[in-house]
This record gives sequence, structure tokens and C-alpha cells, in this order.
Amino acid sequence: MLSPHYDDAVLSCAHHMMKWRREGKRILVVSVFTKNQRDREEENRKALDVLGIEGLSLGYPDAPDRFVDPISYSRIVSWPIEEALLDRLSQDIQGLVSRYEPELVIGPMGLGFHVDHRLTFEAFNRVQFVEKLLYEDKPYSVVPEHLELLMGPKPALSEEFWERYFSYGYINSFCRSQNERELVKRVIERRKNDKQICISKKSESLESFGQLDRAIRCYRSQFELLFPFESEYKALYSEPESLWLLE
Repeated sequence: MLSPHYDDAVLSCAHHMMKWRREGKRILVVSVFTKNQRDREEENRKALDVLGIEGLSLGYPDAPDRFVDPISYSRIVSWPIEEALLDRLSQDIQGLVSRYEPELVIGPMGLGFHVDHRLTFEAFNRVQFVEKLLYEDKPYSVVPEHLELLMGPKPALSEEFWERYFSYGYINSFCRSQNERELVKRVIERRKNDKQICISKKSESLESFGQLDRAIRCYRSQFELLFPFESEYKALYSEPESLWLLE
């Protein structure tokens, strides 16, 4: 299972991982952009221990370490794919497939447009000789229009939409200023021109909230930023979790 950062796979796919562990399946979470993140590495180890899952880190620098200019949410979601980095990551992931010979590889859709998630999706899309499924990146999937922008029909981005968009917990955490919000608006508007992908829902899972909650709260450095509203957090994880087939 591919995880752009240490927390993404657990945040996005814990219901399925818990189900598969009950069935006795071995799961390996491969975290990609993890360089110089010892605190988050320890958080991830604790979370994976809660779920009984193995982890592996590739040690790529994440977006803030690759940018020259000051980091902002608008830059993270607008930064273009770095082709040389994508080529190297694709080769590394294909090498892991050859080494471990998994029956299934699971990766992120890239919902929310974080450049590290988009890079991981594009590298995942190049993987050959194995069955592949996509998960909905959380907490980005809390915005239903993110999925619509990816697979269609393209949503109408009205004033009502923007008022709701900036009220979501994680977006509110990162987009405080009016200037930053205007920049993000332009980025999302441009995403309406992206090529749609063709996907179909493959499976759903809904497991015990208690164990999932214990695992997610291990990511203490990220939890309050991503889930500042407890009610939104509980609602997100009370819904069945979906995996999708890329056609």
C-alpha cells in the first residue's frame, strides 16, 4: 500500500486494512516522502503497531523540502509534477513490486491536489504486472467535489461552494488569509480543465471505530491540523470506506 506521507494510508484506508488483517493477510505500507521526519516516523510506527501492520520508508524529501520559495497551501496544490522525480519514484515502486510480488497494490487518487499525492498517484499508475486499486485520500475526500473534479461530472464552483469549501476543517487550518484563499480558488478553478480519469467502485469496508481512532490519533503532530472539528472527524470515519478500480 502506497502512502505519500507517513499518515496517509492509515488515514485513508484503515477500515480495509483492519478487515484484511482479520482475514490473516499481510499488509506492507510503503511511505514515500519521509526524509528528515523522525517524529512523524515514530508516530507512524505506533499507528501501524495498533493495526498490526508492517511499514517501509522510501526517504524522498516532501514538498516543503523541495520548494525554494516559502511554502503555502496554494503552492502545494498548484506545484507541477517533477518529471525526473516521477521517473525515479516509478522505478522504485516497480522494483518493490518485483521484490515482494504482492497480489494487490493500493495507491492514492490524489484528491485535494497535494503535489506529493499527485506524484504518488502518477507513479502508481505506471506500475505493471499487478492488480491495482485506488483509495480516496483523507481528509481531502471530505470535499465531495474533489472526487467530481477527478472523475466527473465537473461541479459548479459557486459562491455557496466556496463558502462551504473554506469551512472544512483541514482547509480552514491552512487557508486563513483572504489572499491565500483567492490563490486556492484559482488553482481549483483550473483543475476543472484536468483530464478526467475513469474509475469504478470496487469495494467498501466499515470496521470498528475504536481501533481506527486509536491508530489515527497516534499522528499527534498532524491530528489537530487535519481534524480541528471533532464532529467532522467522526462523521468522516463513520462512513464506509471505498476502494476504486482504475479502468
